[in-house]
Amino acid sequence: MKLALLLFLLTLVPLAQAADSPRLAIVADASMKTEADLLTVELSHQPVVLLERAEIDRVFAEQKLAARGLAEAVQVGKVLRADGVVLLSRITPSQVSTLVCRLVAVETGAVLDSQLAPPEMKD
Repeated sequence: MKLALLLFLLTLVPLAQAADSPRLAIVADASMKTEADLLTVELSHQPVVLLERAEIDRVFAEQKLAARGLAEAVQVGKVLRADGVVLLSRITPSQVSTLVCRLVAVETGAVLDSQLAPPEMKD
């Protein structure tokens, strides 16, 4: 999973070059806390401004948004004046869970990149 997160970070380079310090919000539900924390640590070494998780949660509560899907994430990103939103989710088509990372431009709502992180292989 960490490899997939690092590959995802490479996709942020054009966004970082386009703006002086793009403002990013990481949006994930409570079950994705570990993955969100890992991504936050990795992004803290990049030329981006990360929005505080407490502020993101506050806006979700104020907007009375329960779901944390693409449309809700873009709406919250607009309120926070973010340039982009990193949306973390998990899909489980069978017994195997896969992490999905999407980078969304707040202004247009367009998905700039999407990465799937397959589960780690066990020895």
